Amino acid sequence: GTDPGRPLDLGVDDPVGAAGAFARRFGAGLGATGTTLVPASTTDRLDGGVAVRFRQQVGDIPVFGGLLSVQVDADGGVLSGLADLSATADEAPGTVAVPLAEARAVAVAATGRETGAPTAALRATDQGQWIHDPAVLGDPSPFGPRLTWRFEVTATTPPVRHVVLVDAATGAVAVSFSQLEHGAEREVCDFANVASASAACASPARTEGEAPVGQAEVDAAYDHSGAARDWYLTTFGRDGVDDAGMPVRTSVRYCKTSTACPYANAYWDGTRSVFG
Repeated sequence: GTDPGRPLDLGVDDPVGAAGAFARRFGAGLGATGTTLVPASTTDRLDGGVAVRFRQQVGDIPVFGGLLSVQVDADGGVLSGLADLSATADEAPGTVAVPLAEARAVAVAATGRETGAPTAALRATDQGQWIHDPAVLGDPSPFGPRLTWRFEVTATTPPVRHVVLVDAATGAVAVSFSQLEHGAEREVCDFANVASASAACASPARTEGEAPVGQAEVDAAYDHSGAARDWYLTTFGRDGVDDAGMPVRTSVRYCKTSTACPYANAYWDGTRSVFG
């Protein structure tokens, strides 16, 4: 352990190595019993550290939504670990009663019904076997984790990009959601460390689709807010904070009229993320 407010020192100076050490030491306690945590991606942090994301697997089979994110500073100190893991993934039945071709047909038919797209226009790409534990997505089921076939079902006209999981034992659709963005546009306000009573602005420094503006904090907020939005969409099928396409609003270099500038804090005001 470590004192509050201090990074956790695991004796590893390399940030990526420290993240791996954290996963090995604390993975089981966070819920990864009987499974492994495999590095999935590494993202550089603004402070010189890294954010490493681990995917939960049972053998070679990944767990849908089973992720551990570890934030590490430049010196290898672990700042945080956020886990959404299945504690029972290793109990998923291994029986495959539904062949791949049949599961693909189920995925295409289900996507056609959901989107209204003609099934002839849909193409289902096999993404292998995945374990689906509803508890990971916040929807516990008495049936527990299940082995599924995963597909990405796409079409050009009308535009379709669905993730579909089909139960490998029963042929039922376990998960289906669109990966297309539905109005979750980004907006970044820049207050340039000038005090303001409100964190909202009439003229954003950068909005959805615009090129980088050259101000590091504005461009970082734009990129990272988009990455967070996309992660929730692709991992949980959630369309924005409200699951209804709420715009992603961020304010940077903000300080309140009652505080000194720069404002050394950050908060969520119910409509936007605000950073000093």
